Amino acid sequence: MFSALKKDGVRLYELARQGQEIERAPRTIEISHLELRRLSDREIEFEVACSRGTYVRTLAADMGTALGCGAHLVKLRRLGCDHLSLLDAVTIEQLEAARDNAVVPLVPLAKALSHLPAVTWDSRSIARLRQGQQDNLSQLRVPANGQTLLSILDRTGELVALAKWTEDLPGGRWRLYRVFH
Repeated sequence: MFSALKKDGVRLYELARQGQEIERAPRTIEISHLELRRLSDREIEFEVACSRGTYVRTLAADMGTALGCGAHLVKLRRLGCDHLSLLDAVTIEQLEAARDNAVVPLVPLAKALSHLPAVTWDSRSIARLRQGQQDNLSQLRVPANGQTLLSILDRTGELVALAKWTEDLPGGRWRLYRVFH
């Protein structure tokens, strides 16, 4: 109940705070890695690699129910998300130092979106895109596996634009979604 999912436009955690509990449909998730470590007779620690949509707090509660003792999380720390990990993270100290230098150490957009399929275009095609001319998008293939976003890179690997597959016409088409300068 304490999730950001919505029921009739209201977040479940808001309903839970009002003392309401509603029936929720089960979700299919995937746990690809689960490692348990005993901390004491009353506490364990675990590391999990899971699919999106997994509520780790619920996983902990379910494990406690299965053990017959109940359980809850004391602490939750995300170690990564898709292709990004804590190795990509920036410390508070680095951010404070960056403020003084006016250079914030961010993950480049091309890396942050590297999980998307990408095409590389020449500078002439990119110049046309930046002018809002989308005719070159018609040369792109129909997306596979339900993928609806596509990165467009320049020859140096810099992210230039995102295209989004839309079904606004019969058969669908790619449209510019964001252009970066």
